[in-house]
Amino acid sequence: MAFGGNFTQATVNLPNGKSYVVPEFEAIDGLISSNFSSIDAVDNSGKSIYHGMLFSLRHQSAQFQAAVAYTFSKTIDQGTGYMNQFDQASRRGPSQLDQTHRLVLSGAWSPELRGLKGFTFSSVGTIASGRPYTGVFDTPNVNFSIVPGEGFNSFRGPGVRDVDVSVARSLKLDERLALKFRIEAFDVFNHANFQRGAVDNVQFTTNERCAPQPDGSCSPLPIWDAQLNDHFGKPQFAAPKYGSRNLQLSVRFNF
Repeated sequence: MAFGGNFTQATVNLPNGKSYVVPEFEAIDGLISSNFSSIDAVDNSGKSIYHGMLFSLRHQSAQFQAAVAYTFSKTIDQGTGYMNQFDQASRRGPSQLDQTHRLVLSGAWSPELRGLKGFTFSSVGTIASGRPYTGVFDTPNVNFSIVPGEGFNSFRGPGVRDVDVSVARSLKLDERLALKFRIEAFDVFNHANFQRGAVDNVQFTTNERCAPQPDGSCSPLPIWDAQLNDHFGKPQFAAPKYGSRNLQLSVRFNF
């Protein structure tokens, strides 16, 4: 069933010279029938498609354990985020949880050599793609803030490059008591890692034009001029624990 009714439109001018006419957010009055007033409806319908391939390899021996796991995947959904009720198909794109590549390497060595017996050396390395996000305006008035002419979740945030290492030493005090010392280094190479999805996704800032009035005031016009945001796409928060090099010491007493 098609919706009738009236809603105002706005013109947005992008820096590349292109202009788009879009519905304004605050002036929507959709009517199914003139015999009824406007009826609010909540629609939680959506679609999601996932494809993935997982490759893993494990090795275990008396002194050494190792594992490699690689995931290649793609998640597409439609309906995430209230962006444009007039064109739900425009909200189809990579899911906010989509991560194309993820590689994890891990290993642990417990040597039986003299002088090293009781030690355990271990490491975990992670390389992963960034998560997608949508470029928006700084105002919700223009087409629910989404930038026209661009795909939903068409940009990618920073990925992950992290290597953690640890060294543990076990000391047996007697048949019942034992101590275990451990030193851990998270992000040992001090690579800057950021929270995934926490980026400045405001692609354009906007100014609304206005018409001067005889009394000196200025009446707003449904015309918006957009300027590129210099901070667009920049990550906002470091990831906890592995956002930068972090050392941790611990002692465990077993009895």
